[in-house]
Amino acid sequence: DVITSELARIDSIINEFLILAKPQEIRFQEKDICQIMRETVDLLSAQAVLYNVQFLTHYEDKLPYIYCEPNQLKKVFINLIKNAIEVMPNGGEINIAIHSVKDEFIQITIQDEGAGIPTEKIKKLGEPFYTTKEKGTGLGLMTCYKIIESHNGQLTIQSKLNEGTTIEIILPTITQPLLKKELSYS
Repeated sequence: DVITSELARIDSIINEFLILAKPQEIRFQEKDICQIMRETVDLLSAQAVLYNVQFLTHYEDKLPYIYCEPNQLKKVFINLIKNAIEVMPNGGEINIAIHSVKDEFIQITIQDEGAGIPTEKIKKLGEPFYTTKEKGTGLGLMTCYKIIESHNGQLTIQSKLNEGTTIEIILPTITQPLLKKELSYS
């Protein structure tokens, strides 16, 4: 069992390296970000139950579509939500919200009730091999940053000790397809 579990872990690490190192054929499509998130939440529901975690979701109605590679975004959401589940071993709530900002951007927020991350560690998140997990590789968040960047988006992490962590992703809508522009949405 130990060997099988470690082989699976090695396989996972190698796959993350390949995603980072090898350019992949990316097929961007017009997609409903809420549908991608619903599928992700459904996929992680069983793990959430094991950790006594509840998902509270709020998706704004009639959001514009985004131009994306849906499987890559699903990988980002899986990684971020799994991280949120794992930082709450005694259970809690994960708030997931999606809404538009000025009809030009979509904002996705994932908020947990974990122990939070000290400020000095937040600055290092996303660096190769930097992890706050005992068995982490430090490649998951790095992959998330890379995928969001390839979608002309922005990923930010804010955290307060003993209160939790909030991850915010901003992506352009199809009205702004793949334009490199400053994400000023305040």
